[in-house]
Amino acid sequence: KRQRQDPVDVNENETELVVASAAESVAGKPLPPPPPSCTTSNADEGGSIVLFYQYKEPEWTAPQHRTILKQVSHWAERYRIQGRGRIAPEGLNCTLSCVDATALRRFCQALRDYVDPPLLDATDFKF
Repeated sequence: KRQRQDPVDVNENETELVVASAAESVAGKPLPPPPPSCTTSNADEGGSIVLFYQYKEPEWTAPQHRTILKQVSHWAERYRIQGRGRIAPEGLNCTLSCVDATALRRFCQALRDYVDPPLLDATDFKF
């Protein structure tokens, strides 16, 4: 299936292409594969960032919060994720990056699979 690309005027001298499907929410849907331009593990040629937040009601208890914090930290180390993340009793709020775009998606899928299912199924991971 070919993705529709619409030209968008950036300023009077430049035009960029927008991939419409890349602007759709992934909440409740499978995570998208990385675009071909981001599938290398070479920091000079690829990489990806993701932004997401998800509130938790009721809040995690102190023992639940410690467990989730430990697990998310483990995955961040495993997948070589960098950036800033707030993992609080009331939820998560993160801006993360990785030189390997596939690893970043694996990290997000691990979050979906482990962290209080199905809480993160509703999360819109913005790649």
